[in-house]
Amino acid sequence: MGQKTVNIITSPELQASPSEVLKTDVLRVEAGTRVVVPANTTHKINLTVFNTSSTGRMASIVATFDASKVSVHIPIALIYVAPEGKTVVCAVVQMLVSSGHTNIQFSVT
Repeated sequence: MGQKTVNIITSPELQASPSEVLKTDVLRVEAGTRVVVPANTTHKINLTVFNTSSTGRMASIVATFDASKVSVHIPIALIYVAPEGKTVVCAVVQMLVSSGHTNIQFSVT
C-alpha cells in the first residue's frame, strides 16, 4: 500500500493574534437594495460576504424578515471567507402575499 507524507510547517508570522481572532467587525454582508419578486415565485438574491481581516473566517449568515409576508432560505448559511477576501452565496426568497412589500435584513457573524 502506498503512503504519502505531508510536511507541515508553522510560523509565528502566520498565526492570528488573540485580538485578531476576537474581532467580529471584520465581516460584512452586501446585497442589492431592491428586488422585485412576482407573486407565488421564488427568486435568488446574491449575498457577498467580505472579510477585511488578514485571517480567514467562518461566517454565519442570518436573515431577519416578516414570516407572514416572505419566506427566506439560505442553503449554505455557514461559509468560509478567505483572508481579505469575499465569498458569494445566495438566499432563496419566496413572497407569501400577492402584493405588497417587506424588508429582509441580512447579517453575518
